[in-house]
Amino acid sequence: MSNAPATAPVSPSRARKRKVRGRAEKSAARRAAIIAAALDEFSARGFAATRIDDVARLTALVDSWRRRPGVDPRRIYVLGFSNGGFMAHRLACRIGDRLAAVASIGGAGLDAAERCTIAAPVGVLEVHGDGDRIVRPDGGRVFNIADLAPFPSTDATLADLRKHLRAAAH
Repeated sequence: MSNAPATAPVSPSRARKRKVRGRAEKSAARRAAIIAAALDEFSARGFAATRIDDVARLTALVDSWRRRPGVDPRRIYVLGFSNGGFMAHRLACRIGDRLAAVASIGGAGLDAAERCTIAAPVGVLEVHGDGDRIVRPDGGRVFNIADLAPFPSTDATLADLRKHLRAAAH
């Protein structure tokens, strides 16, 4: 009787599957999708006393992630909630050519006075509940505060994005 550990024989086809799976896992790791969370948009919406250029700050963050080894620059995603959802839409308009997609949860698109120039097609996901009393899906002003800039409805946001995305595709 041998003291060697017992091993089960591995069939050649099973060994090939392991090797292929191992390469696929390594390849996926090199192409990791990155999510840059747009946390706030206070200065753009008029909440903050200071005027921080959040678009420039987040653009620099996206660009730095795009240059990192192991990150596929075609798989950069921006996710924003509430004010961050507004920012996700703004980034789709300003730097959409550097993003795979944006997701806005409880945000809205740009107001009519702000121009959206999408240079390349970008995926957009909008999630909005009809019970939201702060950023209402039918549009208006955040918290219903008259001094704040109006925002478009969810339907108007999506219609505007469709128009710009069609133009970017041609």
